[in-house]
Amino acid sequence: MTSEDAVPARGEPISVSGTVEEDHPGRFEYDEATGELRYPEVMDANGPVRYGTAPYERLAGMKAGGLAVRRVEAVTMERLDTDERIAGGVGSIDGKPVARIGISTRLNREGEVVHRPSITLDEIAAAAPREVYTTVEWLGRTHSVTVPVVVREGESQPL
Repeated sequence: MTSEDAVPARGEPISVSGTVEEDHPGRFEYDEATGELRYPEVMDANGPVRYGTAPYERLAGMKAGGLAVRRVEAVTMERLDTDERIAGGVGSIDGKPVARIGISTRLNREGEVVHRPSITLDEIAAAAPREVYTTVEWLGRTHSVTVPVVVREGESQPL
């Protein structure tokens, strides 16, 4: 699916905040002067081989995007009063997080439809929050970002 397939959500915005626990917080080093995190980019059996850096805001923004997506999935299902699976993920545009949610028609190996969603893309777009005001605490710092929401539909088929 391409980004052209996505339509902006149109529902009332929501807010979410939370703490994201890092499995290995010691692998990140924060540089106060640059606002960047240094982290092991490549590792082998003996430990880090090469380090990379990235702005804290970009990495924390993706963590915030994860919080936003989980909340958008739940809120959209509640607003539609459906058990239909609405799946989501985090993307980015110009280094900023975007919450992507959608529905999928499932096909069998022969390409025959085995499940068609009971809700439409337009119904989801009308119900899903158009943006999420998100605050995340990660690695002892707090980051706030507004995460826009887009909706897509697609097909899935087993290999």
